[in-house]
Amino acid sequence: MQREIARQDRNSKVRDAIARGAVSIGMTADEVVQSWGRPTKVNRSIGAGGAHEQWVYDRGDFRAQYVYLDNGVVTGAQSQE
Repeated sequence: MQREIARQDRNSKVRDAIARGAVSIGMTADEVVQSWGRPTKVNRSIGAGGAHEQWVYDRGDFRAQYVYLDNGVVTGAQSQE
């Protein structure tokens, strides 16, 4: 019962983030694509902890946004100001 409530809460938060065009920690790669579209570039590495990716979104005017994923789950994001 508690797992179901937690899953529903997570799904609600993710749907809200996608609707706002946001990315949040814990999102899956597919959810990021739903929110921001496909990245301009993907940098990949494989290590002891699994697959690590840096997704680069070119926003023009020499600005970029980055999303960091470990094993297909968002662990961080970064923007250039």
